[in-house]
Amino acid sequence: MSEAWRQYNASNTQAKQKLIYLRLIKDCQESIIQQVTNGAAVLALNGLRKRIEDMGINVNVDNFNLNTDKYDSAH
Repeated sequence: MSEAWRQYNASNTQAKQKLIYLRLIKDCQESIIQQVTNGAAVLALNGLRKRIEDMGINVNVDNFNLNTDKYDSAH
């Protein structure tokens, strides 16, 4: 990200390139914020999942569907 800032601030960088660098910087910042915000929750859920699986219960969240109604006979 520091290289993107360096290229953005360079005097010979064209306007279109500056927009690309700004987009890259924005995407990096959003990713960092998302990881900081959600990181603890994800780690906690992974820990909980591991403890549940250690008890012998299979937890398959890869195919989990939030739209499934537990009373729907098709599922």
